[in-house]
Amino acid sequence: MRKLGTSKPSLFFLMFIIWIVNCFLVCNQNTSGGKTVLLLLISLYYLIGFSFLGKREKLYKEFHGPAYYLFWVVCLIKYFVMPLSLCFSQSFDTIGPSVTDSSFNMAVILIMYEMICIIFLRVLFLKYYIPIKKEYAYREGIRSGNSRVILVFGFIVFLGIALSFVPNFNIIPKNLFVLAEDFERQEISVSYGMVVIWWKYIFFLSTFSFLYYMYKRSSNRLFYYLSVLLIFFFLGLITGTSRWAILFFLLLSLYLCSKMYGSRVRKIIIPISLVSLVTIISITLYKFSWAFQYSENIYIDFFQVLMGQLQSYFSGPNLVAQALEMENNPMFAHRITFSTFLNDFLGSIPSVAGTVDQTDRINYYFNRYLFDWYSDQTSQIIPMTAVGAIYFNMLFSPVFTVLFTWLGFVFEFKGMSDSRIYVKFIFLYAAFWCVLAICFCPQIIWGNLIGFVFPIFIIYKFLMVKYRCHELS
Repeated sequence: MRKLGTSKPSLFFLMFIIWIVNCFLVCNQNTSGGKTVLLLLISLYYLIGFSFLGKREKLYKEFHGPAYYLFWVVCLIKYFVMPLSLCFSQSFDTIGPSVTDSSFNMAVILIMYEMICIIFLRVLFLKYYIPIKKEYAYREGIRSGNSRVILVFGFIVFLGIALSFVPNFNIIPKNLFVLAEDFERQEISVSYGMVVIWWKYIFFLSTFSFLYYMYKRSSNRLFYYLSVLLIFFFLGLITGTSRWAILFFLLLSLYLCSKMYGSRVRKIIIPISLVSLVTIISITLYKFSWAFQYSENIYIDFFQVLMGQLQSYFSGPNLVAQALEMENNPMFAHRITFSTFLNDFLGSIPSVAGTVDQTDRINYYFNRYLFDWYSDQTSQIIPMTAVGAIYFNMLFSPVFTVLFTWLGFVFEFKGMSDSRIYVKFIFLYAAFWCVLAICFCPQIIWGNLIGFVFPIFIIYKFLMVKYRCHELS
């Protein structure tokens, strides 16, 4: 993606023209004046702020990785595409209770405040963090490791074979790439499920490192093709309701392949993308199957549902407004306490989660407010900036967004600055979750960091020490 301020000047003017055209179209409609003006201001501030930021980014291109580009794409959608789409369609409501105009306008202001904080955060990162740390960065490509990578690979394979004999350890799902109809009924204990997930990713990293070591040692293309098959196979292993996990793995695997095997990776981008697309569509159809039960044209309805979910996926203003009104709702005001704040973080730690009241968490209350107190729906994500406003106040509403986004920048820098495969994968995977703080809530990001990223990093680090793999990729 070409970024504002770092490519041809025509890109900025093209987007500015789109903004002006949208303004004229909105003016000719019978619009909600206050809402529309504030939404247009968000997209205008995006053009100005990120254009200024883009000029600074030119100095640090060598540290731009996949998480960086994902961050730019998501910011483009949330702060430019979504506001203009809402202005043009005049469809501001989402699922759940309607909100007042004052709450909606306050939500738009908080989103604008969030965007300004992110821009200043990135400027500070470029100005103070990178200049200090860049001299320690490793820029000589990915190392292939030493012969002890074979021992790690063999140990992980043996461990997988042993685990396959344990009841409920479903290492290989019954339906690769396509979600089964009884997916929700395929239950597994939380502890077993986490171990299986850890093993899958450690298996991928150890096998990937082993194949790359053999490729560098023999220059045999067979190991390159086996790496491609490994990616296809692993996409089937992680088939589930999390489309983000599939997207993140796809981006990371293609990025690592491009660094390891060079230009020939272009040949596999299309087939791998098609397989991933089938998997994501399968999950999406399952997730929104309720909307197609009485549909006359499933394709049109499918597109309309996706368009209507734009605010839900990118923490739109209506969701922020609903969260703010939930805080003042008598049914929820007395329930959201300091224990709720603690449970949001403790409830995601694998060894502690079982002792935590999972119904006393902010996202649980948000779904009860949107649907019904007795509803089982948990699909909606409370916006990050709303969580900050509820736990603290309006002034500190971006506190979680700023914290996780900064961590995302740091994680990506560490991943881009290291030459080892597992370090790049784990840190960049963590960066993906963190730079999308503007779309998620603290519970989701913290849960993935503490329940997935950190354990895998610790386990792999342990294997390096155990097998003395000081040069292990």
